[in-house]
Amino acid sequence: MDSPKLNYSHLLSARGRSNGGRVLKMVTEMGSATVGGMSPALSANAAKSFLEATDKEKKEMQGLNDRLGNYIDRVKKLEEQNRKLVSELEDLRSRWGKDTSEIKIKYSDSLSDARKDIDNAARQKAEIDVKVARLRDDLNEYRSR
Repeated sequence: MDSPKLNYSHLLSARGRSNGGRVLKMVTEMGSATVGGMSPALSANAAKSFLEATDKEKKEMQGLNDRLGNYIDRVKKLEEQNRKLVSELEDLRSRWGKDTSEIKIKYSDSLSDARKDIDNAARQKAEIDVKVARLRDDLNEYRSR
């Protein structure tokens, strides 16, 4: 019975390619000859084992590639969201700053007048408190006579 044997045709260097990896070209042939002095049954088991290992590695690499793709997509979405938030923040800052400066200009005279009125009222209250204290002292002195 013919069993598969491995014929390593050649190893290609892929340094010029974008992925920077290597490619192993593998050719399976059917025949009854032994590989490297092994019996056909052993070479079939070795080939099967090798193919299973490479299939497992391929699936693992596909899974890792999918995870990397998902990660890159997530990063791109977050960067876009960040750009939108920065733009919105700048817009709010420009509007808020403009609005507050307009309000400040509009009410600065009124605020200044109100501050002056408060200062005058506080000064008058202090003067009245001093007069009340003197009058109480005078009254207490008059009563004590």
